[in-house]
Amino acid sequence: MSSTSRLSVPVPLEQPGKHVGHLRLPYSSNTSGYGWLPVPMIVVSNGDGPTGLLTAGIHGDEFEGQIALVKLARRLRPADVRGRLIILPTVNYPAARAGVRLSPTDHLNLNRAFPGDADGSPTAMLAHFLETELLPMADFAVDLHSGGNSMLHAPCAMIRKSSDPDRYRQMIGALDVFGAPFALVKSGQPGEQGRPDRGWAGAAERAGVPMIAAELAGGGFVSAAGVALADKAIARLLSYFGAQPDRTETEPPRPTEFVQVIDDRNFLFADHQGLFEPLFGLRDRVEDGQLAGRLHSIEAPWRDPIDVVFDRGGIVICQRAFGTADLGDCLCHTVAPFDPAKP
Repeated sequence: MSSTSRLSVPVPLEQPGKHVGHLRLPYSSNTSGYGWLPVPMIVVSNGDGPTGLLTAGIHGDEFEGQIALVKLARRLRPADVRGRLIILPTVNYPAARAGVRLSPTDHLNLNRAFPGDADGSPTAMLAHFLETELLPMADFAVDLHSGGNSMLHAPCAMIRKSSDPDRYRQMIGALDVFGAPFALVKSGQPGEQGRPDRGWAGAAERAGVPMIAAELAGGGFVSAAGVALADKAIARLLSYFGAQPDRTETEPPRPTEFVQVIDDRNFLFADHQGLFEPLFGLRDRVEDGQLAGRLHSIEAPWRDPIDVVFDRGGIVICQRAFGTADLGDCLCHTVAPFDPAKP
């Protein structure tokens, strides 16, 4: 198995100025035997300073971050930057082009594909390139998400718990600077606690790069408020990490509430198929054992609905956007208060 990436990078990474183009992801298809898939890339460099890696579109059905980064990429001039910014607004181009969560090339989730494989499928090759080629260049990273087509998410900034105390403090500070209503500190994905993190945040932790992510809305539409939050938060984060000259006009962040996912009991899953009637809303505060909703049978509507209860209460931070659910679908998840001063 090779450790050398097969992606090529025609965009200059070391030259001062502003440069645009595409990473080339090799892809042989029925209609293009020797083709490649483009990954749009913008590099803005100016003198000494940190390198920031800014990504959105890891899931192609999450739109607010993509819009925020394409707007940023268009308006940035070299004079606006101290150091270097590498911007990938639609990093999972095949998924972004189709407006779906998984890449149509191999039906894989890029945010569960790290550390990737240099000789694997397109998603695996892209993950490998991001972790082995781009992350080592970065002094900080920002990754923008939303709930996608299937989930509605209360706006929040997120970090993965770090084993490095200094990096952890730096990321906690970035959560405050982001200024989202909630700041979520996570240990990993549901069902994966105690296992290697195959997400982009896990890759950043392995590389020793402070990463702050965000969930900006979801439900398959574009939230104007989510885009506006991302626009302002990015400006504050670039100043926080020293990647822009001081900007006195930057709007100060609003207070944020720190929260955490304790374990898988924070996630509520459907144990039957049916029409889901939620009895809660985003940001509601709910109790252990509280009735969360009802699943109504589509095939036998004369039957009594099946009650669904919260296993672990807290604040509802995301919920299913679709009206139907199958066995195993996530209906919502809750978060609990978190004290960032504690390790």
